[in-house]
Amino acid sequence: MRIIPVGIIVLGSLTVSASDLVRISTSGPIVSAGYDFRVRCSVPRQSENRWLEAGIEAYRSSGVQLEGEYAPVTHEFWFHLVPCDAGRAYCWLKRNDSKEAIAYAPVRVVGCPE
Repeated sequence: MRIIPVGIIVLGSLTVSASDLVRISTSGPIVSAGYDFRVRCSVPRQSENRWLEAGIEAYRSSGVQLEGEYAPVTHEFWFHLVPCDAGRAYCWLKRNDSKEAIAYAPVRVVGCPE
């Protein structure tokens, strides 16, 4: 019997789905302190969708009003000069039917003084 080692190398973006309502994709799970980081939120076109917020916990957030079924599916947000104490990235969808959905992605900041 032969044993074949199997490994996965992750390069590029990280995509996480919280539900059918919102998905998050980032420029990767690791960012160097003081550099830029991309958060991409994907939301299906639905008439109830009204607000989308993206951010990095303990750092900064940004939002955009959605025009329901006429809104774009993908929204990209850039966060500049990410600090050492930044937390997870998130996409938070708010709807006019009182439903909300949030998706998280891990963010590890490297190059910080210990």
